[in-house]
Amino acid sequence: IIYTGLGYLHISLGVNTFSPEGRLFQVEYAIEAIKVDLFCNNMLRKIIIM
Repeated sequence: IIYTGLGYLHISLGVNTFSPEGRLFQVEYAIEAIKVDLFCNNMLRKIIIM
């Protein structure tokens, strides 16, 4: 079960599950994971440099 950001829950059953906007959820997850990873890496780099 995933929270779609639109105020309701959705059960993902397959690799071709689309969001209400017509985008693939798996692609959206991958983009968000990359953003989080980049943010964490940048924060760690700043901490190490200090």
